[in-house]
Amino acid sequence: MDKEIELSLIKRRSVEGIASLLLRMVFLQLVVLVASIFVSRFLTPFAFGVYGMVANFVLLFAFFSDIGLAAALVQKKEKITREDLTTTFTIQQFLVGVLVVFVILILPLAQRFFGFGEDGLWLGRVLAFSLLLASLKSIPSVLLERQLKFNLLVVPEIIETLIFNFTLVYLAWQGWGIKSFTWAVLLRGISGLLAIYLLSPWRPGLGLDKGVAKRLLRFGLPFQANTIIAWFKDNLMDNVVAIILRSPVTFGYLSWARNLAFQPKKILDSVIRVSFPVYSRLQDQREILGRALSKTYFLLGVLMFPAMVGVCVLIKPLILYLYGGEKWLPAIPAVWFLSMTLLWGVLNSVATSALSAIGKIKTVLKFMVMVTVATWILTPIFTLRWGFNGAAFSWVLAGFTSLWSINQCLKEVKVNFAKDMGGALLASLVMGIIVWTLGHFWVSSLITLLAAVLAGVVIYGILIYWLEKERLISELKSFLGKKLNL
Repeated sequence: MDKEIELSLIKRRSVEGIASLLLRMVFLQLVVLVASIFVSRFLTPFAFGVYGMVANFVLLFAFFSDIGLAAALVQKKEKITREDLTTTFTIQQFLVGVLVVFVILILPLAQRFFGFGEDGLWLGRVLAFSLLLASLKSIPSVLLERQLKFNLLVVPEIIETLIFNFTLVYLAWQGWGIKSFTWAVLLRGISGLLAIYLLSPWRPGLGLDKGVAKRLLRFGLPFQANTIIAWFKDNLMDNVVAIILRSPVTFGYLSWARNLAFQPKKILDSVIRVSFPVYSRLQDQREILGRALSKTYFLLGVLMFPAMVGVCVLIKPLILYLYGGEKWLPAIPAVWFLSMTLLWGVLNSVATSALSAIGKIKTVLKFMVMVTVATWILTPIFTLRWGFNGAAFSWVLAGFTSLWSINQCLKEVKVNFAKDMGGALLASLVMGIIVWTLGHFWVSSLITLLAAVLAGVVIYGILIYWLEKERLISELKSFLGKKLNL
């Protein structure tokens, strides 16, 4: 194996990468949170529903544009060559070009069926074009991931997030409605493309090496099969839910609830973004890989559990005093159920990332088939019976299949969940009970709501320090003891 990056460098860059991503995530999360508050006030459930329907319809085709070649380049043990890059780039651009044309041609049919109007049609066209912009970013991103330079990789995401949210809020405030999403999506895609090429210059080239393509597809196709199944489980099922509901308003409640409940998911996405390439470098060193997984679960538990619990216990006062009033109250049960779904995501995402990194891609594929079958059986039934809240609850039930994938991961790598996540869970539950009591009996304005949130942060901080003092200090030293390039 050509060791592009030695173990000591892997450790240093993974620490830098996680720290960089998390610090930027905190900043961006504040931006997204503030933007979501204003957008929720300025836009209606109908506008959210149209955006959700159109985005889900267009992105339904996105997973056919890659076939796993980018992931194969990241996972490849040997040093990547110019032929690897040009072959991947050529195949990707051909696929995405065909898809963009196809989506634009069939959008009018979707418009007539879902009834999202002319503004929704233009939104769909821009979203389709954004698929092309995203594909052009693939190779520069791979080059940065191969070197574990996540401190650079997140810069385009910062720019995209800032431009998207500032544009969305400003135009929504000016009364542009659905057009606010259209312009925000377009400017986000263009700015991200320019940024990634400035940070990771690469001279695009066309070429097709059959040997290279065959070798990359050997990993890429099974990997992408998991992605395709995941999209069918999530994205296609969202379209089925939209067809069943046949109402942009009710689908808007579901989209809004997911957006709020999945705010803590940005933490998970940041950590998983680092974990796959890091785990791939450690695939032949299972003991060290086990310690890496243990650190990942501990970090996710400490950061995500209090956020998830806090959203659930304060959801009603959050809606009444922060997110625009009573118009969003019907979405409360969906927020609870989707938060429970996110808990499955925390446990399962690390496990499947590790399994993919060590080459057990077929095991991950089996799990994806299982959860997809469960979703397709349960979701239509619950949606027909209880509407969008029923759909959200069905995803909680389907999440129980995660127990299988987690068990498969434990057969390969040893992890102690009680030791890694027990303290964070206990501290979050105790904090949740106290904060719920404050929210139910005391919160009556925005000021008292913010005071309750602050109280929750302080209570959780005290509890987690008391329960996990030694490990917290150790992990903080691991981060702060490094010279981070932030």
